Amino acid sequence: MPIDYEWYGRSFDGLDYRFIEPLSRHAPEDYARDPDWCPLAEPELLRHDLTR
Repeated sequence: MPIDYEWYGRSFDGLDYRFIEPLSRHAPEDYARDPDWCPLAEPELLRHDLTR
């Protein structure tokens, strides 16, 4: 099984909190490059924190 099944319980299929947060925890080097590819990743984490 691919590593994403361990992290997410399914295949990576979106850029929302349920995928971005585990990526930032398990692969911080990859997450550090994520804003270059998807500039809304960091605001998604902030949005989730603000709605809690």
